[in-house]
Amino acid sequence: MAEWARIVNSTIADHLRGFEDLVMRKRILLRRLKSAGNIKYNVSGDGFTWRPKKAQANITVNNGAQPITFQPINRLDTATLDYEGYVITDAMTKRERLKNRGQPAIVKIWSQLTEMMMGDLEDRFSEELYIDSSAAGNSGRISGFETMFAATQTITQTTTTSTVARTANAADMFAYPSDTYAGISTILGNEGGAWPYNWPEGKGDAEFDYFSPIIVNYTSTGFDGTGDSWGENCVLATRAMLLYTNRNIASSGTVDLVLMDTKMLRLFKDKKDATERVVVNQGSKDREFGIEGDSFYQDGAEIAHEFGIPPLVAYGINIEKCQLLSMQDKLFEVEGPEYDMPSRSWRVCVDFLGQLKFYSPRHFGKLVTLA
Repeated sequence: MAEWARIVNSTIADHLRGFEDLVMRKRILLRRLKSAGNIKYNVSGDGFTWRPKKAQANITVNNGAQPITFQPINRLDTATLDYEGYVITDAMTKRERLKNRGQPAIVKIWSQLTEMMMGDLEDRFSEELYIDSSAAGNSGRISGFETMFAATQTITQTTTTSTVARTANAADMFAYPSDTYAGISTILGNEGGAWPYNWPEGKGDAEFDYFSPIIVNYTSTGFDGTGDSWGENCVLATRAMLLYTNRNIASSGTVDLVLMDTKMLRLFKDKKDATERVVVNQGSKDREFGIEGDSFYQDGAEIAHEFGIPPLVAYGINIEKCQLLSMQDKLFEVEGPEYDMPSRSWRVCVDFLGQLKFYSPRHFGKLVTLA
């Protein structure tokens, strides 16, 4: 409203000191990796390798009186990734620093600059955990979840003994994995072996799918013959992903976290409304569906959402089989401020140098629509 001139010329607004951060988003995965102790610091070398086990020795019948033969078994493969990096920068001129001090400084930028930069990098970096480093334009970025989940076809389910890929078909519940992660193909049977059933059902040789993730086509009509949307199939599709991923015995952990975009979680909650029991804690202001306040559990896995996940996609995550590697003694390292005389400014940067490692795609799952 218009004020009398004497008020305008004699009185200033009462500004609250400090600032309100209105750009941070909900992040879960990075926090879980930290709490699980799955961030490794001070790594070095020209990239890194690890040795996934891909095969087992065959068992033969022998009653103790029959001759036996001996042959070496190549049980291991070699996965390789290089370290990548990110950086954010800021600068403050001498003039700005002199102005932004004392009582007139509503927000003391200089004293909070690195803290704000740290928050910016952590928030932006959280989305990098999901990107496909092999996609066009993503050179130099870390190998996130999408790096191992490429699939454009589905597995024919019109027979009971099929591992054949075909053009994505709504009748098929499972996608045919066709990616390369850490130099190893995720294609079924790429290293040999056989699967005499309709994959991933039944059983087969270890090398047939030792590096293949479970990718569920959640709009398939194959779940109950009627549903063809996430809202209808969410419970059944998630159960299929968890069941077939966790059939793989890992040395540690299971798929205990399913992260999805916000719309998918909303529809999932709508589906679960009729069966979900709300527990009201004494003294609590909120009714919580789970430990995060807006998460719940299905078949032993926590179902939650995180900002930055690709739309209409969900991931089944075995936290114990994820590791975030940093080449520095911190996840994010601050350099500066250093004074640059030609520009008459102090310059600061915060960076990450490292990589995200998944032991094998077989310990992870994805929910996606293909047809």
